[in-house]
Amino acid sequence: MTTPHDAPEIQADDLQFDEAEFVAEKPAGPSCGLCRSPIAGTYYAAAGSLYCDACRHRIEADARGGSRFGRVVKAVVLGSIAAIVGGLVYYGITHATGWNIGLVSVVVG
Repeated sequence: MTTPHDAPEIQADDLQFDEAEFVAEKPAGPSCGLCRSPIAGTYYAAAGSLYCDACRHRIEADARGGSRFGRVVKAVVLGSIAAIVGGLVYYGITHATGWNIGLVSVVVG
């Protein structure tokens, strides 16, 4: 990091505004966090990185994992297992304590 004391002195004679000076290389812009290609136009930010449009769709497809029907079946199966376990916990608490109150339902939920 430079401070104002580290910056070189610029004299008024060194400044000119009559003619443009072009840089030979283009300054490097942002690049995709996955494929490392330069990003031009639309980009997406996730997990602290920038991603191009093509990689965004690839990441999204990986996150979804599988067909819509497969995801529904998985959700129903796992939800049913959670309901059965919750019911067993509720039964265990009410059977052990003899309390049949709504607070036990809240805790199980």
